Amino acid sequence: MLMDMKDSAVKPINILVTMKEHNEKNVTTKKQVYNARYLYRKSERGDRTEMQQLMMLLERDMYVHWSRFEEGMNVVQDLFWTHPNLVKLLNAFNIKLMMAVRIGCPCVEVVGVTSTGLTFSAAFMLLASERHYNFVWALEKLRGLFFRVDSYPKVVVSDRDITLMNAINVVLPEAAHLLCHFHIDKNVKAKCKMIVHPKEAWDQVIESWGSIVDCENVESYEHRVEAFNVVCSPWLIFTEYVISTWLNPHKEKFVKAWTDKVMHLGNTTSNRVEVAH
Repeated sequence: MLMDMKDSAVKPINILVTMKEHNEKNVTTKKQVYNARYLYRKSERGDRTEMQQLMMLLERDMYVHWSRFEEGMNVVQDLFWTHPNLVKLLNAFNIKLMMAVRIGCPCVEVVGVTSTGLTFSAAFMLLASERHYNFVWALEKLRGLFFRVDSYPKVVVSDRDITLMNAINVVLPEAAHLLCHFHIDKNVKAKCKMIVHPKEAWDQVIESWGSIVDCENVESYEHRVEAFNVVCSPWLIFTEYVISTWLNPHKEKFVKAWTDKVMHLGNTTSNRVEVAH
């Protein structure tokens, strides 16, 4: 029962609950479930390492995949894979892509959106490090999945990972590059709560910040920034953070006055990638 549920991607805690529901006298612990899952996975791959097992499965199930090895060694540095059906989806719905880096892997997942608003995974990248050449190599493989030159994505949304951003500009220069509005807003609000006091001033500061982000034309942008500076004048450190970290270098990537000039189909965050993770 445990192995069947593990193969169906049931979480360990739910496996344990199900086992106890079938047998009230079952004294299995959560740790024993984890151990059994580990031994089962280990028996599946035999003498192969986890990376060898992954690459064997990619070959067996006929995934589209590329790998890059460390020079002079039989060690995988970077791995890119996707499924042939996902390649078809990618070319059918190619206007917009979203990508995000999972902290600590780094694993990059790329997702797209269908005409009915559904999310699909377009590609996966497992990289040895978050260096420029690693991202460039992976994005070049992604670019190679498109059937025609005129089918390259028109818009790409990512988080503010500077190395990834630079790689996107190199490999997909024709795409409008947007930054995740949700994460920017989250960072600004967190900084506000750290610096702005008293607490009663938070709402006014955040409202002024929101008016900048929601600004619908370039002409009124400067006026709203001036109003923001007046509101935040008692907290110059916060004002400097907002202007130097977000507005001056990246305003074209998240302020409506600029982002509404491109066809982003209402998707201005990387939340779909987070959900796909």
